[in-house]
Amino acid sequence: MAGPQFFHLQSYSRKPNKAGQSIAQVPGEAARLPEFSQHVPEPKPCRVIFGLSPAEVQTRHDEMVAAGRCEVTLKDGTTAIRGIRKDRHTLMTAVASYPDSAPRRGVGAPTLGEVRACSGGHGGQPDGWIVGHTGERFKAH
Repeated sequence: MAGPQFFHLQSYSRKPNKAGQSIAQVPGEAARLPEFSQHVPEPKPCRVIFGLSPAEVQTRHDEMVAAGRCEVTLKDGTTAIRGIRKDRHTLMTAVASYPDSAPRRGVGAPTLGEVRACSGGHGGQPDGWIVGHTGERFKAH
């Protein structure tokens, strides 16, 4: 197989959706924290291939959300400070799963496009990360 077995895009908010998914799940699953890795029988630590560690992504996200406050004028003319609502989607993820033989063929080095996607704003500082999980077995669905 020349490409990923699957590729999945999803956005997340700080408030869990009906399935219980939230931003806390994303870096937790990437880091293979037990409460977020129940789908992996024997989870192993991730390998940061590019960018931030999962914990750093959580910190960066929280800082960006906290900085996203603005002053608004209310109907009565008074002003108030408003932040980003907890149900607003503020994190986008892309997950690609490669076949078991992919690591032996050199899959794992990020492509230029992947690096550019994670190297957005903030003065060229990474906005995200690329992590690898190898040698894990997954539960059959």
